[in-house]
Amino acid sequence: MELIKKCLIDRLFLFILFISAFSINAQVIITGNVVAIGDQTPIATVSVVLYKYGTNKIINYTTTDDRGNFRLEASLIKGIYSVKFRHLSFQTKEQSIVVSQESTKNIVLSIALVSKTQALEEVVLKASLPIIVKKDTIIYNIKHWTKENDQTLEDVIGKIDGFKILESGEIEVQGHQIRKVIVDGKEIFDVGASVFTKSLDPSKVKSIEVRFDEKKSKLKESLLDTEKYVILDIKLKDDFKQSVFGKIRQTTGYQNRLNFGGYTNLFSLKNKSKFHLFAELDDFGKQTISLKNIKHIGEEALQKIFELPADFKSLTEKENYQEELYGFNNYNENEKRIVGFTSKYEFNEKLNLFFGSYNSIDNIGKSRIYEQTIINNPTNIFTESNNLKEIASKNKLELKYDTKKTKIVLNTNLVYNNSNFGQENLVSNEFYHLNSDQLNLKNYNNFKFETKINEKIGLEVKSSYAIVNGISNTVFNHNNSFYLFELIDSNGDAVFNLEQNERTEKRNFISSVMFQIESKIGVFNVGNVYHNRKLTYELNSKNLLTNSVLQNFTVPSNTYKISNYKPFLNYRLSIGDISISNSFEYSILDYQTIESSTKKKQRLNYGLALKYSNHGFNTSLKYNNRLSSFPLDKLIVGNSLVNFQTIKTPATSITPQEEDVFEFSVFKDFKESKINIVFATLIGISNTLDLYSNNINSPFIYVQNNQLESKYVAISTAITKRFKKGISVTLEPEFLTNKSQNIQSNTTFYAVTDRYFLGVKIKNDKKNRRYNYYLHPKYSYFDFSNTLT
Repeated sequence: MELIKKCLIDRLFLFILFISAFSINAQVIITGNVVAIGDQTPIATVSVVLYKYGTNKIINYTTTDDRGNFRLEASLIKGIYSVKFRHLSFQTKEQSIVVSQESTKNIVLSIALVSKTQALEEVVLKASLPIIVKKDTIIYNIKHWTKENDQTLEDVIGKIDGFKILESGEIEVQGHQIRKVIVDGKEIFDVGASVFTKSLDPSKVKSIEVRFDEKKSKLKESLLDTEKYVILDIKLKDDFKQSVFGKIRQTTGYQNRLNFGGYTNLFSLKNKSKFHLFAELDDFGKQTISLKNIKHIGEEALQKIFELPADFKSLTEKENYQEELYGFNNYNENEKRIVGFTSKYEFNEKLNLFFGSYNSIDNIGKSRIYEQTIINNPTNIFTESNNLKEIASKNKLELKYDTKKTKIVLNTNLVYNNSNFGQENLVSNEFYHLNSDQLNLKNYNNFKFETKINEKIGLEVKSSYAIVNGISNTVFNHNNSFYLFELIDSNGDAVFNLEQNERTEKRNFISSVMFQIESKIGVFNVGNVYHNRKLTYELNSKNLLTNSVLQNFTVPSNTYKISNYKPFLNYRLSIGDISISNSFEYSILDYQTIESSTKKKQRLNYGLALKYSNHGFNTSLKYNNRLSSFPLDKLIVGNSLVNFQTIKTPATSITPQEEDVFEFSVFKDFKESKINIVFATLIGISNTLDLYSNNINSPFIYVQNNQLESKYVAISTAITKRFKKGISVTLEPEFLTNKSQNIQSNTTFYAVTDRYFLGVKIKNDKKNRRYNYYLHPKYSYFDFSNTLT
């Protein structure tokens, strides 16, 4: 807890510094009122933009409220500035202001606008402003940022101030993550932002609209969602709305050998039926869309409905985590094929049917030479080669019924994965060859029902039932007689050729009932969650030469269970731009022990979230303390071969554990200096680590199912400065540390890993140039230590 407390103090200190810095920058305050000339009627939603005089440089912007009032703050040097007032129904007016030498200045403006006589369509055509700001909406004219060599909408969005494209392909705007991407005001395919931003040609897009507080319940995931819901609305040009459009591309690359690839992408967004078809052949390790970019299918569809928490371990297991961490990519190791088809049919305004299927074939090969030293053992130099062949498919069928008072969602998800992993290691005259075939079939079935009983009370019922079946076949051949310390069959014979067969069946049922009550003092959610998990596991191993069983690597079929009841009460209060949330859960866990007896554990969970959001400045602070149930595979009694030198061993005791997670983030956009800053940190303590050990008489590394302590701190910062001539520079200093508990010879020690990164991204995207450049050097420094040695 000392690490958590120290980091909490540090983060709060940084937060105070941030707040102080922002208050110092507010040197000039411009306020005023906008009315219609003649009858003096207040005009709402007037765009108020502050410019440097005689230039198009936007310093700050806002909109008028329902009473025609506005307020702008900016840090300005001495000089002349312009304030422009725009509205579709009134003529634009410009007001010059003078900032003198005084350090603080309050400027009050009274503006009267003249009504336009032109038709609305003519006004829209003539305006073509780069940014139009409404109350909770910003409209970006894509043409303003598009260059001739921009291939996708993502290329253009990445240039706009305040936008950030995540590694997953998802998008953040001014520190807010886009919750949903729609086209022309309608939800087309809810499979993640990447499908649209990586597929659409920017020449087919008129504008994009970011709505920071979406009001339409039909576009939200829940009728009962009272928090701000951020949506990206892509507005297509009229020529492409009722036709089939897309792109066909051929790619060629060379690194030791010549490779060819291709890409086809087609859309049809007609009124009743819509479809998207894409296919790609890629040998360069740079797919336009990969299977990991496809969201809300399979397990993600379950998580989307129930918002299941993810731990740090799940983050590190995600595809491309290591590539991003170490900052390299090999362009001739991959052969990737992907084809996807998505369709949606709208029976009427209330009922629609969605089907999506995404399928990939990957062939990835790697080789390396490395040195390994184990205490009390000689140093070994390994020559290693790996090859992974994988066929994967993600499929979803969903029926959705949506009205103003009722929302029903029913979907089934089928995920198929068949992989073959081959590994060869050579050490002097010793060889190790491991081949593993794995087949996984996952079926997730989800149901959600919501209704508004009246304006203040709502009911939500949701449930999910998942079946996950896995079959694994591993064959291990070697010639190391020292390995026979562990590999002995039932006849006492040495095993040089081992076959291991593993079968698993997981059943996961979760359901909840919740009532929501809205009042003047806040929003209350009260209800109960029931979660039941079951695992059936079986392991058989044999000597391939004699068919004799290996008793130490055989586990008879057994079933493990755990169930959890969680009555809960959540409370949220919004005061202006500030939101405060408190959550209380009482967990009642019935869990199975290693000895197959059943025990009960009870505990109160608590969560706190503070958010502040205003144009150009967002910050959030979250803390969660919860009782976490363990993965059922930690209860398995028996040994199993993990790879050519690692053996998994059973635990001695497993119980539910507490987890603490702290998150803090800040986004600030300094429009007047064209700088934006993103700062985020994640701190946590969990008890999920296994115990690693080795025996002086054995060459194997032993991994015991355990619940050792893990502490982690992740800090990420991005500072972007945009210069003239289309040049932008981004500094990305990052820090990640893990402190992992381990036990050796009854001595507890900690292994500490510190990772320091400094990435620099330099772009030149000047308009009307036929070329641009993108430079991304990255410095990495790793420090490994432990308290034992």
